Amino acid sequence: MLAHHWYDKIASGEKRHEYREIKPYWTQRLFSKPYSTVRFRRGYTATTMEFALVGIDVITEPNDLNLPRCYRLTLGERMAGPIQEPAE
Repeated sequence: MLAHHWYDKIASGEKRHEYREIKPYWTQRLFSKPYSTVRFRRGYTATTMEFALVGIDVITEPNDLNLPRCYRLTLGERMAGPIQEPAE
């Protein structure tokens, strides 16, 4: 789930990376199995989009989280979206 602001930047192509803190939660989620795609949800809406995942690395350069180190997910080609998923 992404805040509308970040989702819209990714959807427009302005933002090509997503960042996550280096914490046990994200380490487990990102490295417990191989991923080839990543899906983003626009806030608490049913709207999603999916991208090819080019790679995940650790960076020490400036990032959206303003952290000295974090995981960077590099996004590739958009696979699908935005998609409005049906309400259950």
